Amino acid sequence: MVVEVKINIYKINFKHSGVLSSIGLGAYHTGMQVGSREYAFSNAGILYHKPGQVSEECTFHDTFELGELRQQDVNGAINKLRKEFTPGSYDLVKKNCNHFTEALADALFIGVKVPSYINRAARMGAKLVKDVKIDGAH
Repeated sequence: MVVEVKINIYKINFKHSGVLSSIGLGAYHTGMQVGSREYAFSNAGILYHKPGQVSEECTFHDTFELGELRQQDVNGAINKLRKEFTPGSYDLVKKNCNHFTEALADALFIGVKVPSYINRAARMGAKLVKDVKIDGAH
């Protein structure tokens, strides 16, 4: 069976999200919609739900259509990614839902990346964590 594949992007709304978005640091959640399922990654591991059924803190932002694939090819790619995106391995800046979506997009459509603004805040957070030593000294 051939299914339509697309990336769904949601804005995560919190107290200062409008201010952060205005300077390019918005927070986003992504999921990979495959037919009538949307795959995502959380601390529970790789999961799926109906498209658009995300946390109430999220509002739909955009969709990027990637193409059509056989369901069995998608299943195979997801099963391979389960080894990397395991339950308990979620990290807000190093391995989040957007990292999973990009890894799945690349596995299905080689070279496809999520738009750079999606994970900008996580990249900046990872840089800060890397630059600051555990004791806070430089």
